[in-house]
Amino acid sequence: STLFPYTTLFRSVHLRHPSNFYVQCFSGRFAPRLFDDFEADCCVIIYDGKEFGRRVLAALRQRFPGWFVTAVGLTYIDPDNPGDEPILLPMAKHMKYIYQQEQRILCHPTTPMAKLDAVNLSIGPLTDIAEIVRL
Repeated sequence: STLFPYTTLFRSVHLRHPSNFYVQCFSGRFAPRLFDDFEADCCVIIYDGKEFGRRVLAALRQRFPGWFVTAVGLTYIDPDNPGDEPILLPMAKHMKYIYQQEQRILCHPTTPMAKLDAVNLSIGPLTDIAEIVRL
């Protein structure tokens, strides 16, 4: 389950999400710092995000019928001033990571599940919409 700690005026609060879920994370920007942050020596640059999202979402919906499947930009939360709106943990992250401009593809079960097995998803070749860039 996802854990998001923050502090209110009087106490420390830890939010926990009731279910595990599948998530794929992407940055909306190309920045050298991200290679260091994620200890990466390459990345996939997606030139047609809408088409990529269409392919992945269709494959997830086929594999997990009835699950909540979506693509979202994250909400960045200030833990010292989280606001009054509920924090949707699968779609939120600490504001110290705002520079990542993260987008996520989520696949969430309709009934809470504590454990999910790893999944390989095939969406076919991406050479028409993306490329691998190595450092």
